Amino acid sequence: MTHPTSISESTEAVASGRETVTAIVQRTLERIDAVDPPLASFRETYPDHALAEAARLDRLIEAGGEPGPLAGTPIAIKD
Repeated sequence: MTHPTSISESTEAVASGRETVTAIVQRTLERIDAVDPPLASFRETYPDHALAEAARLDRLIEAGGEPGPLAGTPIAIKD
């Protein structure tokens, strides 16, 4: 599946069940690893935390819970 390119695509993919939060986060981390080294735009990433939170959200969704409006939308914070 292609990687969502907007917040609305990410949240719709998760809400519709086409994507899991974990899959989106994993592809995002892979993309950072692939393209960021020469750019050095990410000072730090927290893949273990991101994947654990994604798995928690996937379990919540699977149980019928409401994950919130931004589930499946990885973010970056500029320092």
